[in-house]
Amino acid sequence: MDNLEYLEGVKAADDLWHESRGISYREITIEKYYEYRKMKALEIIAKEIINLNSTLENIENVLRR
Repeated sequence: MDNLEYLEGVKAADDLWHESRGISYREITIEKYYEYRKMKALEIIAKEIINLNSTLENIENVLRR
């Protein structure tokens, strides 16, 4: 499993968790869902790293040609 597959699994589980508890994303407060907010921040950072790696790979491929 690569990073993107892991993040997609986290997102799916996250959506299911919220849906099963009837919690809207707007209801999340720092005090009550601090760990959740940290996970979402890490998810965003990881996605950006994945995108950056893809961009770098594309640049390397172009330079090799």
